[in-house]
Amino acid sequence: LIRKAQVFNGKELALSYAYDYKARLTSLTYPGTSDATKVDYKYDAWDRIISISGYVEGQNVDGSQEIMPGIEYDRAGFMQSIRYANGVKTNYIPDSRGRLQSIAVNEHPSLDLCYTYDGNNNII
Repeated sequence: LIRKAQVFNGKELALSYAYDYKARLTSLTYPGTSDATKVDYKYDAWDRIISISGYVEGQNVDGSQEIMPGIEYDRAGFMQSIRYANGVKTNYIPDSRGRLQSIAVNEHPSLDLCYTYDGNNNII
């Protein structure tokens, strides 16, 4: 467990970080009361984050709530989609070289971002 503290307006605020045996971040606790805001991270066998859940002080009566209950990857290991607790799903579509080509939300054109790259792989 690692704890980082800062003094803000005369009050100490501390973030606590917990890691597993593979040095992956497993939880992050923000300052507050004994029921402070806490975020937990779960990983798959390839060390990729697959879900994020948390407890928000004063908001979660029954304990932890899924924040990002579904993070999916393609066969090459690139993030394919994130499903949020409110039902929104963001899809990340790579080009043939694995670079981000477009982002679509809930498969609707309400937000459809497309990217192109120059010869140095910079987004233009």
